[in-house]
Order: sequence, then structure tokens, then C-alpha cells
Amino acid sequence: DDLRRPLHGAALPAPPWEETRDALAVDLVADHLVKALRIAQVRNNAAFGIQELLKLLRKDGADGAMPRWAKKEFEKRGVYDVVAPYETTEFVVQKPVTWKRRDKSHAERCPDDAGRWVVHLAWDLCLLARSRTHAPVFRVCRTCLRTSDALARAMLPYLVADALCCGDDDAAAFCARELGA
Repeated sequence: DDLRRPLHGAALPAPPWEETRDALAVDLVADHLVKALRIAQVRNNAAFGIQELLKLLRKDGADGAMPRWAKKEFEKRGVYDVVAPYETTEFVVQKPVTWKRRDKSHAERCPDDAGRWVVHLAWDLCLLARSRTHAPVFRVCRTCLRTSDALARAMLPYLVADALCCGDDDAAAFCARELGA
């Protein structure tokens, strides 16, 4: 019987992925958020996401430049010149968002559009994220999900693992309903 129930919070010493929070943040910035800067309707959200992930890369919110390893990684990917100015920006998200239970699953709400389903599922899972290490990355990237299904697809495996392994019963039930729809 215990094998059928998902693991929660204290039952797992660390998230089930091997990629560190910082490596994931660099990947998301370099592979998705820099590209999103080119899209007019999400430019501000992408800028906010880059700014906030760069803050996370600095240890414990310390002031100063990004770590050398991150700078080298951005340079290797050819995006350092785009990313660097966001170390000193002060973008702000308009208002906080909370998770709302819905009667219908996302699959029922958008049955003919898998891309929209992934985006909506990732959006909600970002709000439900609980892992101590990766949840801040997920919450920052949430602002860009509405128009970036590539970002949503990249984050979805991490978000589902977070909900099932680190989340509460509501998060597990939400995943079961959405993935079973």
C-alpha cells in the first residue's frame, strides 16, 4: 500500500534530480529566457526572470557580480553580453498570484491544444513547488510560462517530480488528476 502513495516532504532528503539549482538556472536563462527577450509580449517577464535567477546565482543573496563559473558558462553559450546587464536591473512583478483549485482539469479546459495544457500545468505546478533548493527557480520562471511553451516543456519533469516528492497531498492529487486526464 505504501508503494502506491507518492513520497512527501520529509520522506525525501533532497529533490530527485541530479542537476543543481544553479545549473538549472543557467540552463533556463541561456536556453529559454534569452530567446524570450525577442518576443515583445513577454520581454519584461523574461527580463524579470533573468534578473531574479542571476540574484539566485549569487550565494545567499549577496551583492556583487555573478559567480565566475556562471559567467564562463554564459560566455560559452554566447549569451553573456545579453545576460550581464540584468545583474543591476530592478524589474518588479505587478502582483502576486496564488494557486486556485479548478473544477475542470487543464486537459478538459484545452482538449485540442497540448501546448496550452503543458503551459497551464507548469504554471500551476510552479505555484505548488515546495523543494527547498529548486522552488525559487520555478517561481521566478513562472512569469514567462504563459507564452513560452518551450520553457514549460523544459521545466515540466522537474515540476512534476517536485510536486510528487516534495509537495503536499494537494499537489500530489493535482498531478494525479492532470496526468490521468
